[in-house]
Amino acid sequence: MKKLVAVLLAIMLLASMCFGMTACGSTSAPAADSVDAAPAAEDASGGSPYAGETIEFWDMAWGSDSARYEAEAKKIIDAFTAETGIIVNYTAVPWTNWYETFVTAVASNTNPDISTGSGYQAFQFSALGYIEPLDDVYEELEASGELQGFMTRALDLMYYDGHYRALPWMADVRGLLYNKTMLDENGIDVPTNWDELEAACVKLSEAGIYGFAIPSDSAGKQTVYQFAYNNGGGVMTADGQVSVYCDENREAVAFLARLGEKGCLYPAAAGMTGSETQAAFLNGEFCFMITTPALAEANYDLVDFEIGVAEPLAAPNGNHGGFFSANNIMIYANSEHKEAAKEFLKYWSANELPMFTKGTASGIPVRAEFYEDPYFSESKFLTMAFNEFIPIGGNAVWRMTSNFPEANDLDGLTEWTALAQGITMGEDADALLKAVDDAAREVMGQ
Repeated sequence: MKKLVAVLLAIMLLASMCFGMTACGSTSAPAADSVDAAPAAEDASGGSPYAGETIEFWDMAWGSDSARYEAEAKKIIDAFTAETGIIVNYTAVPWTNWYETFVTAVASNTNPDISTGSGYQAFQFSALGYIEPLDDVYEELEASGELQGFMTRALDLMYYDGHYRALPWMADVRGLLYNKTMLDENGIDVPTNWDELEAACVKLSEAGIYGFAIPSDSAGKQTVYQFAYNNGGGVMTADGQVSVYCDENREAVAFLARLGEKGCLYPAAAGMTGSETQAAFLNGEFCFMITTPALAEANYDLVDFEIGVAEPLAAPNGNHGGFFSANNIMIYANSEHKEAAKEFLKYWSANELPMFTKGTASGIPVRAEFYEDPYFSESKFLTMAFNEFIPIGGNAVWRMTSNFPEANDLDGLTEWTALAQGITMGEDADALLKAVDDAAREVMGQ
């Protein structure tokens, strides 16, 4: 929280000196791909009392195929505009420097009306008055019966300081994806625990094949999360104390470092994003990676090998855990079009199914009715994610009873990505984990 306040003060001072304050919804936007606004409906009145208003929607790069993802988003927006007369300007925001992008925007009053973002973003900005509470939206959805179809665990994570701060739209989990063809050709069984995974990677290495990859961006951090949470570790204790350097996390990092020591890690990943590492996996350049099971579903028929998703691994202590996040949509308090944004929020939530079935969205829906679609009901990978990964998944606050503002700072620490990159590069992983712990304690004032 201290980090955000300091950054905000600096940006606000610079803004006042250089360019003054700009109204929300200005033409200023992050360096990202933009989709032209949907054309206004022929009947300007549309079906909404807010017809003719224009809202800015920033959406993170959730798709493994950005072109397909943005095309499906545009279709939803076009349909919404035709039905309501509300115009939506869509901007796709890359994950690179996502934290600075939004902090700069809210500090300079150039933020959008509505956006997706990191799993903790709404709570951090809420504490500073930047996020509009959505209690009225929840009441409407409850009255219509829609709220009953949401994943309860995801809804619970949206509640902070007496209000619902965002609406969940996607559950994000991580699993161990593997190249089954590569395993079969080398006589290796699918691993069920850490020892078997290490043995598989070593055998592949002996055959001249890289076993595992750790991206260098936030996807690499999530790889560390996956093994730490699998081992019963975490970022915080139940009573709110930083626990990054706990024994369970140290054991997880030591395991990944050992893969590097044995020549099992794909070296190019030290300079690759999560998306680039996914592309390398789909190109058959290594065997295992921690990523979304949705990648396997979206590409199963598009690659020349058989993709598999392993059952949750058993950690050395017998624990079965993993990464889980409830990604959400938030509305900004300084928006001049809050009601129009709420109309769009409800529409997006009810009509987002194609973002998963066609748009390569990286997670799975939080609305139960979507699982009736054959894309999910007939998918081994996605039903596994829903039935097996979500119940055991945790996030930065999984030991605590609710989210808290500093969670966004903790999740955005650059020391996490330095750790992920350093493991592949053969640096002292334990020291890098201690650096994360030190940074986390600074954030929490501990």
